[in-house]
Amino acid sequence: MKLFKHLLLYFGLFAVLMLIFTRVDVFRAERIQQFSKDQEQRLAGYLRDVFVNSRTLVEDEAINEAVRIMADRLLETIDEPRYDYNIYVIRNRSVNAFALPGGNLVLHTGLFAFAESPEEVAAVLAHEIGHSEEGHIMQKLVKEIGFGVVFAALTGGDVGALNEIGRRLITTRFDREYEMEADAFALRTLEAASIEPRYLAVFFHRLSETTGDVMDRIDFISTHPSNNSRRQAALAYETDEDFESRPLEGINWELVKGLAGR
Repeated sequence: MKLFKHLLLYFGLFAVLMLIFTRVDVFRAERIQQFSKDQEQRLAGYLRDVFVNSRTLVEDEAINEAVRIMADRLLETIDEPRYDYNIYVIRNRSVNAFALPGGNLVLHTGLFAFAESPEEVAAVLAHEIGHSEEGHIMQKLVKEIGFGVVFAALTGGDVGALNEIGRRLITTRFDREYEMEADAFALRTLEAASIEPRYLAVFFHRLSETTGDVMDRIDFISTHPSNNSRRQAALAYETDEDFESRPLEGINWELVKGLAGR
């Protein structure tokens, strides 16, 4: 009888905890919806000034044209994109890419130098678009630093709050759920764009196999934790029977890699 009572107590506590966590998630989602697009764009403008415009933007036509070709192939598969995307290539040797609020995506030249094909870069770009389309950026901020801090930054221009937001976006990682959602989005989008989805797994594998001096430059691992299950999920992704990949035409990859590695 005591065992039965204890079991009832445990199940009751479990049910209460599940109800609390569910309500917290719903509450968080409702608070995020309170941010208007104008507010997010104001935040995006500040972060662009700090993390994009203050850096050395790449002006090499071959690199920028390669990015345009990749982005066009990916974005044309999305019926109603959440944002009008801006993609910036920054001259930085680290292998990294990240998404800022408002549809602003940043790629480092180190990513191009590291990748063995334009399809690998397209896979990473699809992953970052996934974070934006799934609303992960603002969700991450509210989850990590609280609605009040984000709201203060958006409405009052609190410099301290803005700097903390920027630091969080650049240096802290997405949680596993967000990464898996962004991966799933990337795989679907790559297939729709007639790019072999398994290039995402290839990129993850090459990251995991990297050693030596290059390892010190791979910031993508710290902000986008890769693990065996994510690689396996990408490898296991099955395309439709009639899927046919098409090359990313118009990209001189050797020239792009050479310019990126200068």
